[in-house]
Amino acid sequence: MYILLGCLCINGIYGTTGFYPKFLLDLLSSSHVISYNGCLVQAFVMFSFACSDLSILSVMSYDRYLAICRPLRYNRYMNKHRLSLLIFFSWLIPFSFLAVCIILTSRLTLCSAKIQRLYCVNWVVVLLACPSNNTTPNSIVVYLTILVYVFHGLLIVWSYIYLVRTCRGSMENRKKFMQTCVPHLTCMLIFLSTIVFDIMYMHFGSKNIAQSLKNFIAIVHMKMMMDNISMITVFSLSGLNEIATYRVVLFSSTLLYYCLILTINCSLILTIVLDKSLHEPMYILLCSLCINGIYGTTGFYPKFLLDLLSSSHVISYNGCLVQAFVMFSFACSDLSILTVMAYDRYLAICRPLHYHRFMNKLRLSLLVCFSWLTPFSIHAVLITLTSRLTLCSDKIQRLYCVNWVIVLQACPSNNTTVHSILAYLTILVYVFHGLLIVLSYMYLVRTCRGSMENRKKFMQTCVPHLTCLLTFLSTIVFDVMYMRFGSKNIVTSLQNFIAIEFLIIPPIMNPLIYGFKLTKVRNKILFYLNINRKYSQ
Repeated sequence: MYILLGCLCINGIYGTTGFYPKFLLDLLSSSHVISYNGCLVQAFVMFSFACSDLSILSVMSYDRYLAICRPLRYNRYMNKHRLSLLIFFSWLIPFSFLAVCIILTSRLTLCSAKIQRLYCVNWVVVLLACPSNNTTPNSIVVYLTILVYVFHGLLIVWSYIYLVRTCRGSMENRKKFMQTCVPHLTCMLIFLSTIVFDIMYMHFGSKNIAQSLKNFIAIVHMKMMMDNISMITVFSLSGLNEIATYRVVLFSSTLLYYCLILTINCSLILTIVLDKSLHEPMYILLCSLCINGIYGTTGFYPKFLLDLLSSSHVISYNGCLVQAFVMFSFACSDLSILTVMAYDRYLAICRPLHYHRFMNKLRLSLLVCFSWLTPFSIHAVLITLTSRLTLCSDKIQRLYCVNWVIVLQACPSNNTTVHSILAYLTILVYVFHGLLIVLSYMYLVRTCRGSMENRKKFMQTCVPHLTCLLTFLSTIVFDVMYMRFGSKNIVTSLQNFIAIEFLIIPPIMNPLIYGFKLTKVRNKILFYLNINRKYSQ
């Protein structure tokens, strides 16, 4: 049952990955186009996902029938070999049918390039075929596919007839039915209703339906209605122009490093979330720091990896603003969380008797909330102001978009005084954060001088925090100082490193330092690793 549930989740990821990344790119772009081959691939993914879902749900209903109606024969009929075959055919049948459909579609000559949907659908592509094409084979394969999945539906109905009949006379079976069959039935009805509704609309729906309703029915063509004051729609990133010779090596090492960042941060997050003994303020703040690290690096590395594989290094206007927002909200959130961590260490060591009164769940939630809300609010205002500028250049001399660099592209007729004021206010807010950290550590050092126990606490919990803080601040200050006052004669590779060092060092150093230095976290990670090793043996 759980293996089938796992397959259902994998299929869900497969199907949504065929839609959402392209849809998100379209939302940030002024032109909503897809290549011919890309359209056929998306059509294949969409429908193989839908058909595989129904196949897996059919196998799940058969599994529930055996478990409740034939419990003594369950292990004989649902053994590993048969389960593997059923899962294999749950994927193979839809993949085979849809592969044939797509091959037949690819042979058609099309007379139109307009698809009135958010994504590509095989039947919609077939409808674009010129009248001279023979689409009879396409129709035959479609009707055969429908017939196969009608049989799937009948198998589900047959299973549930037996299940209901068996469960009527037994309280234990009714309990099993409620626990395992009702979730399956709910998933199946939701899935079937959405799919049938979409198919019926696609074949028989009226063209007079409002566009917003069409979009909702299908997940379904959203047009960008944002009227930018700037005429520039695409920025050119010039940071990669001089590294063409070792692009493959850089791509491989960057991809490996990004995967390492995700793995280490996710491991620490899962360790803290899954272990109740780690549900303490210090570890919750560490978890927030790791989440922020994933958020920031995801704003840079995927686009950077795409640029390494591409000959043109461009980013859409809206995409550039989003990336600028992510980069600086990540940096400021990191400093906010580190400030709260300094305050937490001050309370734990200098005010231990008042710690639980001051650092209760409500206050901790508020502090974490404001650690994210303050930088997000400030940078939302900054980005909104930047979006109102008329730009006279589309060249960005960096690997990624930065708000201040975009402001520098503004035409002389623009008034950027408001931007400068808000930028200085932001600096003032985070200077105050820095003063709060310094104040906390002054009290911490004073308290720890006279007590061996407090010194031990300081070494265990404050030294990792201080290391992370100094690493982060040195990389950020270095980048900001270079951006404001740096020479343009510096070698491009060094410029690039200075620009991205805060995305290279802190995201991997923070979890590593805390993971190895904090005894409780280190012991839990080693404990989970030992369990996995025992199971693998």
